[in-house]
Amino acid sequence: MGALETGNEAEGEEKAGSRERFVGVLLGLSASKHHIRHHYRIPEANGCTGTVTPSSGVNVRSGPSTGYGIVTSVACGASVTVNGRNGDWFSVTANGKNGYIRGDLLSVPGKVNADGGLNVRSGPGTGYSRVSGLSNGASVTITSISNGWYKISGGWVSADFIVLSGSSSGGGGGGSTTGTITDSQMQRMGWSNYRLSDLNRCVGKFGITTSARLRHFISQCSHESACGVYTKELASGSAYEYRSDLGNIYAGDGPKYKGGGYIQLTGRANYQALANYLGDQNVMQGVNYVATNYPWTSAGFWWYRNNMNSLCDSGASVEQVTRRVNGGYNGLAERKNYYNRACGIF
Repeated sequence: MGALETGNEAEGEEKAGSRERFVGVLLGLSASKHHIRHHYRIPEANGCTGTVTPSSGVNVRSGPSTGYGIVTSVACGASVTVNGRNGDWFSVTANGKNGYIRGDLLSVPGKVNADGGLNVRSGPGTGYSRVSGLSNGASVTITSISNGWYKISGGWVSADFIVLSGSSSGGGGGGSTTGTITDSQMQRMGWSNYRLSDLNRCVGKFGITTSARLRHFISQCSHESACGVYTKELASGSAYEYRSDLGNIYAGDGPKYKGGGYIQLTGRANYQALANYLGDQNVMQGVNYVATNYPWTSAGFWWYRNNMNSLCDSGASVEQVTRRVNGGYNGLAERKNYYNRACGIF
């Protein structure tokens, strides 16, 4: 993430929150691919391993609260696969079943993902005093969650700037992958110009690293871009002129910020959100810059902001994923063909 999102003291964390609220209002909270849905920012796990800490073990519930039923139980010291976070609960796979465990009942590894480093505070919020700092890439162990903050040794850190990490154990059965995609895999999918460095940077940054996530992401991008042939929207973009829901408020914004990347990020506000997230304001040069430099990363950003990993983790069908990506079922047969091909590759 860009240094603007951290900064000194509370500045970066507070700016990040206000920027999220601004973008959400500007976009009308739409879920279509041309409008980023305003979600609470949820860092996804790379199929990492969490360890049960209570001596009595824990219950795994069907939803993120004690009001949901128990799907299985796990003993103290047992490993589970952590797939992501939902509020103050972790989404997990345990004993072959998917469910949720409260955040203070697991020990989970993570790494700082903030170019400018990250503040450690005495409590779960920017109103608490800064007690220390962590450099980008520093490893941490999460022992609790509270209102979007992780408790670690020495204090609390904003969960927005922590990526869950670590190798998955066999006991969890989460079907995780290394997150490193190869030339051979993309060629088997039918791609010839696939910009592997941006692709691997993308799947790592946005946690698209389990088989289910990769299959849906790669297959949808394969259809949307004709296997990488198109890195930007073919239409002129004039239809987007003065579209306030996209943040296009100046003459020329429509063509300048037409769909860019493999899932066609569209509109000034969406481009600005991507620029802020990456800490690269050159993104505001427009569609050509994004198409050249971030064809996969822009697609992954849309995927992340629309909570697609969680949809994939729920066992979603190609129809369900297509509906979220396309707003309908355009090209469904071809998307299914790509998905079936991806199932034999990822």
